[in-house]
Amino acid sequence: MAQNSGARTNIEKKSSREINQAIKDLLKRSTRIRISGLSGQDNIAVGLKGNVEIDINGDAGRYLGAFNDGPVIVLDGNCGDLAADNQSRGGVIVRGDSGKNCGIFMLGGILVIRGNSSTGLGKCNNGGTIIIDGDVYGDIGEDMKAGTIIVTGHLGGSIGKKATGGILYTTEEPKKNQDDSLKMSDLSQSDISKLKRYFEHYRIDASPVGFRKYSFGKGGG
Repeated sequence: MAQNSGARTNIEKKSSREINQAIKDLLKRSTRIRISGLSGQDNIAVGLKGNVEIDINGDAGRYLGAFNDGPVIVLDGNCGDLAADNQSRGGVIVRGDSGKNCGIFMLGGILVIRGNSSTGLGKCNNGGTIIIDGDVYGDIGEDMKAGTIIVTGHLGGSIGKKATGGILYTTEEPKKNQDDSLKMSDLSQSDISKLKRYFEHYRIDASPVGFRKYSFGKGGG
């Protein structure tokens, strides 16, 4: 039976396949594991299930935590494109910057970037929560159907292009999207409580004061 004492290993210079096998082996011994020495490998911790925590030290390549279904994956470093692609449950937490198209096709769970992100953020999001504690350099929420995006820093590019649902919380006034479907409103008490919970839980130095709520399309999240 897995224990919670923690298991760890160094995966420096190993291939993606070797790293993922090491992760699976460690999870047989513990529900919380730590690996170190990651140096840009793609497809790390992909398609995993279960209520486990995976702490990773180093920089990840593309598809970190893609198809995640339960685990909380914490990366102490930067990641490439497509983090949390198609995630349904659990979370991917990146203590650094991220590449393009992160959080696309999410069905649930949470993606937290404690740094800056790039274009394509939350594209086709269908129910996940994305928090960027930094700036976004490019488009946000294109073709979004549902879910939530929170950005504490600056916005760039179009917002919610072709989106039919979902919510954006930001302190900035977004640039107009092409179909002009953004609907702005002040925060309700429920919105304020939600933002406070997220900021406190993920130790984000921000306050709901000054945030506005923008709903995409007809609905919102």
